[in-house]
Amino acid sequence: MPAPSTSDEYLNLVHKSGLISFDRLELHLQTFRDAGTLPAQPRKLAELLIRDGFLHLFPGRAIPAG
Repeated sequence: MPAPSTSDEYLNLVHKSGLISFDRLELHLQTFRDAGTLPAQPRKLAELLIRDGFLHLFPGRAIPAG
């Protein structure tokens, strides 16, 4: 499977993984969308999700972010 090239593709993989509650994640990400600061690069988004405690380092790296 190729690594996702967009944050949307990465989020689709995260949702499919079942690692994070869809509603909880969307509520958190909406803050960044509203501020215009949601990372466009999958790797930056993965780092944000790890930093904010939504993913742990291992699962966050297990979903390829490019």
